[in-house]
Parts: sequence; structure tokens; C-alpha cells
Amino acid sequence: MKAEDVSVRGLEWDDFDDIVRCYYSYYDELSVNPDLGITLYASKPSLADEISWFSGLYTQFVEGKAFVSVAETGGHVGGICDIRPIGNREEEAHVGVLGIALIPEIRGMGIGEKMMSRTLNEARLRYKIIVLDVFTVNKAARKLYSKMGFKTIGVLPKALKRGGRYYDEERMYLEL
Repeated sequence: MKAEDVSVRGLEWDDFDDIVRCYYSYYDELSVNPDLGITLYASKPSLADEISWFSGLYTQFVEGKAFVSVAETGGHVGGICDIRPIGNREEEAHVGVLGIALIPEIRGMGIGEKMMSRTLNEARLRYKIIVLDVFTVNKAARKLYSKMGFKTIGVLPKALKRGGRYYDEERMYLEL
């Protein structure tokens, strides 16, 4: 697969099945890559939980509170990048949280950068500051975030525990 085989576009309601399939696949990937740089629940969420999550994201997207880009290849979504409100208080309405995830087949091709660029450009309409958290062992993601202009605020040692291992988490921000 080549980068030109992947298109980046906005979220559509019909993306639900593909996005859930991608998310569920991270649980399988985690079994072979414990350093996978995405936080997951202890077990796969139920389909009902995923419907609730997606409905909330899509509602925020339609209302202009969330900005979402997806990567599509072969008629299926293989990645998502979203910026959502950090909380519900008016005093923090200018701060968004970025999340991004791609299936292994399209990582390292510049697709994450394309999704982030599109999502950040749209988020400028609402947000002034974007924050994210990243595993410090996730060198590829940290490199991308730095390239996109994110700066490190600090590192929380042992922020996450996966199996018997602790992972440090880096907090980064970008002023739009």
C-alpha cells in the first residue's frame, strides 16, 4: 500500500463499523506489542459502549465542538484523528485534546501528519490550545508531534501500568 492510496477526509456517520473494527484491532496488536502507544481499557468495550462513544463524538463533530479526520483506503477507514473539548467548563472551552490512531498498515507513510494537519486547521475555528499525552516509548509519535509544533510540558513517571510494566507519559501542547 502507498500513501497515495489513502485519502483523508472528515468523519461520516457510516464510518462507525470501520472505526470500531480499528479500535478492537489494537487489542490484538497489544498482545504482540506491549509498548503500543495507545491507552486501552482492560478488555474490549462492548458494542453498546462503542455506540455511545461514537454517538457522542459524532454529536460534538456536528455541533462544531469536535474536529475529526479519518484516513480511508480501499473504501475502509484505517485511522482517526480527533480534537475534542478537554472538559465541560466554560473557562476551559478554548482547550482541546488531540487523539490519533492508525492501523499498522498505514503507519509511517505520512498519513498521521495529513490527518493531524487537517484536524488542527479546522480546530483553529474553536480552540486556542491543543494538548495530548503520549507514551515516552512511542518515539515515532513524539517525533511527529514535535514536527507539528507541539512542545513538552512535562513527563509523568509511571503514569500507566500495562501488565507488570510502568510507562511514563509525556504531556505536550500546541498554541494555535
